[in-house]
Amino acid sequence: MSVAQLYWHLAPRHEVNLVTKSLVRLLRSHREVQYIVLQNIATMSIQRKGIFEPYMKSFYVRSTDATHIKTLKLEILTNLANEANISTILREFQTYVKSQDKAFAAATIQAIGRCATNISEVTDTCLNGLVLLLSNRDETVVAESVVVIKKLLQTQPPSTARSSSTWPSCLTTSPCPWPGPASCG
Repeated sequence: MSVAQLYWHLAPRHEVNLVTKSLVRLLRSHREVQYIVLQNIATMSIQRKGIFEPYMKSFYVRSTDATHIKTLKLEILTNLANEANISTILREFQTYVKSQDKAFAAATIQAIGRCATNISEVTDTCLNGLVLLLSNRDETVVAESVVVIKKLLQTQPPSTARSSSTWPSCLTTSPCPWPGPASCG
């Protein structure tokens, strides 16, 4: 790990690619090593997205992964998302939302929101997918979808907000249309 970090910070730009393959290979190690490597890759993928893109499938979540490993892989996939690979990543996220791990499913919905914010070409697609999740039987999925949809609607420019006229009125109006002590805000 120390050598990889040394290369990352000091090596010429064209030699940094040597580190990526080694780091991805380390992901086959024990969970403890995998966690540390994933943390470093998550940090590196923020600064240089393209460097880990050829290894994107290595960051797909496995059912045997622990929740903290799943969350780090999700963060890396979100960091690697761009116009060219977003459809593949969103298809992968669709399967993650169905996970029995409630925390991971909620984190996936948040990741979909980050992708919608970062890649304007898929904002409407992500919003429509999130609206469809409102009919999910899992209340965690529904609740997280409402939070992300609301956040996206609040951050959208006016031109996109007009196209949202077909969305349920409960998402765009205040006060809360649902009876009960809980508020929508």
